[in-house]
This record gives sequence, C-alpha cells and structure tokens, in this order.
Amino acid sequence: MNAPNEITVHECSLARSSWDMILNHTAPVFVQLRDQPDFPFGNCMIYFTHIFYKRLFDIHPFAKGMFKNVQSQGRALVQILTIALTSTEDRVLYDQILTQLAHVHNKKGVKAAEYGIVGEVLFWSLRKCLGEEVYNTTLHRIWIKLFSQMLSIIIPIAVQYEVTDGRGQERRFIIKNIPLSEQENLAILRTEEFGHGEDNARRSRSVDMGNTHRIH
Repeated sequence: MNAPNEITVHECSLARSSWDMILNHTAPVFVQLRDQPDFPFGNCMIYFTHIFYKRLFDIHPFAKGMFKNVQSQGRALVQILTIALTSTEDRVLYDQILTQLAHVHNKKGVKAAEYGIVGEVLFWSLRKCLGEEVYNTTLHRIWIKLFSQMLSIIIPIAVQYEVTDGRGQERRFIIKNIPLSEQENLAILRTEEFGHGEDNARRSRSVDMGNTHRIH
C-alpha cells in the first residue's frame, strides 16, 4: 500500500508512457514539427534536450559554465530520467542511483536550491514536447510527485555537503562565475593560507564601491 504522497503504480505508468513518447519519437509536438523543412532535429530526444538546456540557460545563466558538452550531457539527462522511471519499484536500486547522482553533482558544484530550477525546466520542456493535450494538469501533477520523490533523496545529500564541505559550490560560484580583478586575485593568493583571502578581497571591493558612491 502506498503512503499518501508516494507515487502510485498507475501514476508511474502514466509518467512512463509520456516519457516513452519522447524516447520513441512520437511526442505530438515533435511529430508536427519534424516534417518542416527548417526543423533541425532528427529525433525527439535531441529536440527535448535542446529545448531543456536552452530554457535552463535562459533562466539560470550561471548553469551554463558547468556544461562543456551539452550533447553528451543531454544523453546523460535522458538516461537518468529513464533509469529513474524504470527503477521506482526497486527502492534499493532507486536510492542507490539517486544517491550516486547527488554525489556526482556535489563535486560539480550544483547547489541544492538549483534542483528546483531544474524541475521547473523539466516540466516546461515536457509540455513543449508533448503538447497540452497529453501534458495536462493530471500528468503535470504526476511529474511533480515523481521529481519530488527524486529530490527527497538528492536534496538532503546536497544540503549536507554544502554545510560540511561545499568546496565544489565555492569554486563554481565564487571563482568561475564572479571574476575578480588582478589585484583581488593577488590578495587571495597572499592570504590564502588563512582561508579568508577571497572574502577579504570582496569586502575591500565593497568598501571601495561604497566610498565611491559617497564621493559622488
């Protein structure tokens, strides 16, 4: 017997059927578009991953620096979702897969808060591929439950990593996405042994900016 908020066998079957439309290239919107002369996508999986990452980078530009090869990452995305959908009845395997996924993403610097963004992008991309008749309110709620069930395993691991280590997140968000000046980088190197070099450099820059505003 399923717990009140746990996804049922029937709901999982509906989610799988909708995902199979993408895997089998029968998603209604893709079928409508593929015969157009200027449509550049040879199959539905490529189309899905293209709109997924385009949407992700549009609403969350910080994520772009993580993906050196979007095509390879797109194949990984499809594989992860396929495995998650086919492993829900084997709870041990399901937990193992998502636990490993969480640890991999921790090392890449993915923050716990970002998984919510990914979920919204996933739902949007499914709707764009499947169309409103297939991806209706009922199916949307099922995918929310499915993704939330995945996050019930991933998020605690991500949060624990952030509060106990978090070096992956620091490297990505502080060093890569917020470039420092040459002088600030020198300040970091000189005080790195104390572990506060970058914080001091940024604090100094904030003070300088504040003084500039007061002068003007």
